[in-house]
Amino acid sequence: DYVITADEGYHVSQVILGTHVIYTAGMNDQLSEYTYHFDQVLSDTTFKAMFAINRYRVTAAVKPSNNANKATITGVPTLPVNHGTTRTITITPVDCWHIAQLLVNGEDKLADATVDANNVVTYTFDVVDTTNIEAMVERLVYDLSWEVVGGENGVIRAEQGANHHLLSNDTIQGSITRNCGTTCYFAIRANEGYH
Repeated sequence: DYVITADEGYHVSQVILGTHVIYTAGMNDQLSEYTYHFDQVLSDTTFKAMFAINRYRVTAAVKPSNNANKATITGVPTLPVNHGTTRTITITPVDCWHIAQLLVNGEDKLADATVDANNVVTYTFDVVDTTNIEAMVERLVYDLSWEVVGGENGVIRAEQGANHHLLSNDTIQGSITRNCGTTCYFAIRANEGYH
């Protein structure tokens, strides 16, 4: 038997026995090893093997799909790329959103990426296999806190929205957690004799 083994990142593209092509890789075939068995050797024979570099698709999407409009991804190749190619993608979330996870073939790679002050994520990687990237977006959340300074001479309460929906009771100190972009109001009332 003849065993033909391609180097890492390559595949067997064609095998020729004498003047006959006995194997040609299909469009999606990337065999790293090919075995040929001679039944009978009856004459001198030339055996040739050819190799080609592997090519892989890279896909990327913003997830979950109902938030797909909360970020854009640039730098994703539209055609398959050669094994070992270095690619850089950029993920830009809209205001009030950020990338919570960067899943590359199911593994979180956000720690390997660069995140700037505007929450823009830049990720550089070597393509060594078919690569599926999912940018998991989440809304930014902030803690709002308040305190009456100088004693108990008044109270503050938090409200939200045009109808001033009550978020907290009258207190001298407190805190709430709200989504980025939420409109909040603070009603400040001085005790009698104070302003």
